[in-house]
Amino acid sequence: MRLVFPGPLIAMKVTTVLGALGLLLVGSIPAHASDVRGWLNWRGPQQSGSSLEKDLPDKLDVKGALWVADFPGQSTPVIANGKVYIMGYLGEGPDLQEGVACFDAETGKKLWEQRL
Repeated sequence: MRLVFPGPLIAMKVTTVLGALGLLLVGSIPAHASDVRGWLNWRGPQQSGSSLEKDLPDKLDVKGALWVADFPGQSTPVIANGKVYIMGYLGEGPDLQEGVACFDAETGKKLWEQRL
């Protein structure tokens, strides 16, 4: 059995067609994706440890919380587009797992959880 290479001209044509398809696909992605809004970084929107929001309370009343979740967090929550994301450790000893969960920011309803 003899293998025959089609030659550089055909390889160049195939590369050109694949490149054109790639540009077509990239061109079909909207240039203006919707902005994600919220507290996306652990030090805040400007990475300064402060908020741009106005009229925030000086102290938080834990008893007056909007909602409370039973999810032991080990990170700063990320709040984006009406959702709260938190990472933490669940379980003990050999059953200890890392986890991430997503909650509805208004209701506290757990939308999903993934354990690793």
